[in-house]
Amino acid sequence: MADKSCKELIKEELNERIADFKQALKSYEEKGKVVTEDGDVYEDVIDWINNYALGYYDDIRFRAKRLELSYGGPQDYFLYYPSNGLIEYHYINWGDEAILYLDGMQYNIMLKIFKMLEATGDGEEGKYEEYDEEYEEEDEEDEDDNYYDEEEE
Repeated sequence: MADKSCKELIKEELNERIADFKQALKSYEEKGKVVTEDGDVYEDVIDWINNYALGYYDDIRFRAKRLELSYGGPQDYFLYYPSNGLIEYHYINWGDEAILYLDGMQYNIMLKIFKMLEATGDGEEGKYEEYDEEYEEEDEEDEDDNYYDEEEE
């Protein structure tokens, strides 16, 4: 059996990452601290991110804010572009890469995270508006519209 491509894996990987961020935000909102499913306790969401992520920094190449989650094989990270509000999720494994543009519930969660990390610069949220339902479930329609595919260019 051949290994799955990044495009085949990215939705599952993104959903796992979003679930972790969602759980951290919910725990902090309810308890005033982050308590993970493993029972680890963190002072706040930033303290949890400092242990969960590898780094948060300006990505000069993309002119964006990068939240690096893993490195090597596989590698994954979020890019936030303060100038237009776009958030991307990148999943890379040994020469294969897939990118998803976030929207809906996933976008709202990660925008909140980047705001907590003070990534929004002047406080403008870009062209994307937050949805009324802060944590609404992902809309299954038009999922392929969120892919970046170099072959289409």
